[in-house]
Amino acid sequence: MILMQIPIIETADQAYRAFAAGISIGLAALGAGLGVGYSGAAMSGAITERPEAFTKSLISVVLAEALAIYGLLISFMILMQI
Repeated sequence: MILMQIPIIETADQAYRAFAAGISIGLAALGAGLGVGYSGAAMSGAITERPEAFTKSLISVVLAEALAIYGLLISFMILMQI
């Protein structure tokens, strides 16, 4: 919201887009949180057994964080259309 003004919602189409942007941010954050939670727990267990598996395990955490960034970018793209 720093880069643009808060959109004025006047039509139903704009309201649907604002709702879709909110759902996009929420689901992306939820999915990334679950992904990091599950893979982080598995990664910490795997690293204690085999320390050389750190880099392979770290990729799953990075992919889960990329999901959150992707959802944020999509929501900004939706908001720019309002």
